[in-house]
Amino acid sequence: MLMKQNLLSGLKILSLSAIVFLFQAMIANNAQAQIYEPEGLNMPGAWDTWTNPPTNLALASSTQVAGGRIVKFSLGQTRWQTIFSVSASGADLVGGTYEWLFTSGSSSNYFQNKWSNVTVVMNTLQTYTKEGPNNNSVTLLNGKWYTVNWEDLGYQDSRAIFMETSAEPVTIASVSVPATVVENEPVTIQIATAASPSDEEIIYLRYTNDSWITSQVLAVSMAGSNGTVEIPGQPTGTTVSYYAFTSTVAALTADFDLYSIHLNNNDGLNYMYSIGPPPPPVINWANLQWPGTGAIETGGAYDVYGQAFIMGVTGQPDPAPGLQAWVGYSTNNSNPDTWTNWALAVHNGPAGSNDEFRADIGSLIAAPGTYYYATRYQLNADPFVYGGFSESGGGFWDGTDNVSGVLTVTDPITSPDFDWINLQFPGNAAISLGGDMDVYAQVLIEGVTGQPTPAPGIEAWIGYSLNNTNPSEWTEWFPASFNAPSGNNDEYMFNLGQNITETGIYYYASRFSLNGGDFYYGGYSDSGGGFWNGTLNVSGVLTVTEVQPTFPVLFTIIDGTMLHDAIKLKGEMTSWDTIAMTPDNHVWTKTLDLQPGTYEWGAIEDDGTEFGLWLIEGGNLIMTVGDDGSISGTVTYTTMVTNTQTLPFGSKIYPNPAYDALNVVVPGLNGVRLIDMNGQILREFVSLSDAMRLDLSGINPGIFQLQISAAKKTYSQKVVKF
Repeated sequence: MLMKQNLLSGLKILSLSAIVFLFQAMIANNAQAQIYEPEGLNMPGAWDTWTNPPTNLALASSTQVAGGRIVKFSLGQTRWQTIFSVSASGADLVGGTYEWLFTSGSSSNYFQNKWSNVTVVMNTLQTYTKEGPNNNSVTLLNGKWYTVNWEDLGYQDSRAIFMETSAEPVTIASVSVPATVVENEPVTIQIATAASPSDEEIIYLRYTNDSWITSQVLAVSMAGSNGTVEIPGQPTGTTVSYYAFTSTVAALTADFDLYSIHLNNNDGLNYMYSIGPPPPPVINWANLQWPGTGAIETGGAYDVYGQAFIMGVTGQPDPAPGLQAWVGYSTNNSNPDTWTNWALAVHNGPAGSNDEFRADIGSLIAAPGTYYYATRYQLNADPFVYGGFSESGGGFWDGTDNVSGVLTVTDPITSPDFDWINLQFPGNAAISLGGDMDVYAQVLIEGVTGQPTPAPGIEAWIGYSLNNTNPSEWTEWFPASFNAPSGNNDEYMFNLGQNITETGIYYYASRFSLNGGDFYYGGYSDSGGGFWNGTLNVSGVLTVTEVQPTFPVLFTIIDGTMLHDAIKLKGEMTSWDTIAMTPDNHVWTKTLDLQPGTYEWGAIEDDGTEFGLWLIEGGNLIMTVGDDGSISGTVTYTTMVTNTQTLPFGSKIYPNPAYDALNVVVPGLNGVRLIDMNGQILREFVSLSDAMRLDLSGINPGIFQLQISAAKKTYSQKVVKF
């Protein structure tokens, strides 16, 4: 397509009025910093048969054509913008390659001023030549949206950009303003868009702390249509002004207005906040930390813990200045601000960013009963605040989500015959019908029990019931046999599992008698148990289920290295204990009878080291036994792991022992796996260089195997984590 020619170029004779018009235009061209607004900016081209002004409103100036969509923005860098869609049908334009122009002119010559000579590169700010010799060219794709910004510098060379998105550009629905700001603390701004941005769109926040003499932009981290960004902390007395905008261009450093698609600047006023003097400290959060419930005998100790947080103050070795704490209790489950029994708590040390306090209320309670307890805090002369308990960490007491703890206090049970009895072990268990379940109980008579033979006159029983009631009401009791002395106690044992004939949930306890006297019952607790009281010392719980069928599963390890001579299998089905496999010409097998379920497993070479050499590359192997005995997943594996322990020259693993970080330097390093003593993979790391730093934070102290993959070989090293 030939370029449109200036309609005045062929005139030979000019009227006086035309001369005046040209003279005025020349003055305008030389004096105006912007194009004449009523004439606006048009984009005629092959896409609209070179009609000018265009009849396609997406290409027509809003100041020259009714409904035209090329709109002028005067705030910031003066610019004209249009946004249009491209599709094979139903859009503003159809995809293709087009020649076109930027133009501005009066109704007597719409082509009077043109900007040209550019082949468009998407998402790139390009310079257009005033009266350039060649038409512009652009390639548009169906299914895309395009935003065009043209910089208005008047009648001279100017810049413009096409920004391409896969959906209609989103608008910015809201920008938050912080209610309070602390000096030198980052401020989080929340930004919401009207819809989720397309993949090409980037949401930015631009801010200034010197009235726009300088400014910075920050990319907003988006999740769907919501995002956040942090403005760095500022000193007291600073005013920060900011707004949000969208673009398709990353890492912007200048010309922000020309790169903007949509913006939200608070209707031109911008959003702002000022950093005043810091507010006085307050208790920002407080709780009843632990325990939520408990049981003691009258006069017994019962420590209660609570924590409080004051921003920037708590969490130090010493308690926050002016902060006091109490633990209170009441026989009524009411609002703690009505209670009168409060015990001053002592500082128990920092707990993260909190201060923790502790008080023993057990020694203050003299009568049996049910008691409710909570914490109370005060900073200087501020009003009291109260802490409540919840499984998620608690908070200010509200009686619903964060509540009072509950303490059950009972009088101690005494016996003229026994100093102490219990249900020793287990506290709970689960077996299949007909399975074994040994129950243990202990008894103490000072100076009598604890000998190689049982104390004379003692009889012991283990009993059970379908009801969680007082064992004195039960009828099913079985004589227990002397097992062994345990310290100063005598221990008795009975296989309860063999005496239960139906599935269900059962409760069990112990019973003792001396010389045919009264019965006394033993209960279980994590602290050792004692006379059964239903609160602190309770019955054990046994769950009995139907016997699960088992199916034979053949596990196979093929030694591709032909170097191993002691391969053993381990996995969830063996409780990660090792089981020897049977070799046959470098093929190792083991058949196990397994119940239906999914199991992780693997294998080691028993090379005499503590862990052996883990032979599986990647994650643990997984297999499943179906209810019908069908087998799926991996039951056969070929290992190419060698048992070499010598790392290549130049390798370093330090520090060892390590705390939260371990440095691994191995030529040709590809990756590292951290494996515990059970052979389970705790963490995997991938390396793109010969050196990497492993993050061990959150891993409990212990001894671990480090499996190192380097230069197509696997090495094993022992490391210790403090």
